[in-house]
Amino acid sequence: MTNLAVSATDLSLSLGHRQLFHCEHLAIEQGAFVGLLGGNGVGKTTFLRMLLGLQKAHYHHLDVLGKPCNEGNAAVSYLPQLKAHSSRLALCADSLFQCWRPRHVSRKQWQQRIDYAIDQVNGLSLAKQAMDTLSGGEYQRLMLAQALLNEPKLLLLDEPLVGLDPNRQYRLVELISHFQQDLGVTVICSTHELNPFINHFTSVLLIHEQLLRQGKATELLTSDTLSELYHCHLHVITHHGRQHLIAHPDSDLYV
Repeated sequence: MTNLAVSATDLSLSLGHRQLFHCEHLAIEQGAFVGLLGGNGVGKTTFLRMLLGLQKAHYHHLDVLGKPCNEGNAAVSYLPQLKAHSSRLALCADSLFQCWRPRHVSRKQWQQRIDYAIDQVNGLSLAKQAMDTLSGGEYQRLMLAQALLNEPKLLLLDEPLVGLDPNRQYRLVELISHFQQDLGVTVICSTHELNPFINHFTSVLLIHEQLLRQGKATELLTSDTLSELYHCHLHVITHHGRQHLIAHPDSDLYV
């Protein structure tokens, strides 16, 4: 099982007295780019918090990166959803990232990690600017850099495209895909913005009617499956070798 980033059997997740979903078997391979899909309130964020060890769950076994799931796994990084009115510090990223470093990492090594992470997101020109002056896309790029500081093997993303214009959405997805393909990071991404991601996901997790279902992206990202998942008419079409998701005109879902 060492080739699995996440593995679980007989997994159930609840929030208070409400059961969110059950899954008999879950196996996410290392290096995968996984889409976590489902309607509002079905448990996507809670699932990510579970993988961080911050949310209790019931299971026969639950391993993350080959170890029992526990809080404080330095090999797991998390990028929470960017809130439209979230406060931002009047610090530049370079200073913010130096506020904390692992005890076993020297100052010189930590600065090298900071420089490398910022370079990976093409953020060298942004790192000296106050975070509260940045656009949403610029801010998200630097938050991705922060998520890379611990050199993670598993990256958890919660609605990373919220509030970004289409151009910045696609650029951010290409950046995330670079981490997955070139750096070998396993990515699990919760999103409602499917079009920027649909050609990048290698596998998909669907939460629907209190069940967590797993499958290949080519098998689950279909018109019928997505229409059932979101309770509206959605069509997956292929144009010039790439897939696109289109909402039917009588649909009340904005895609």
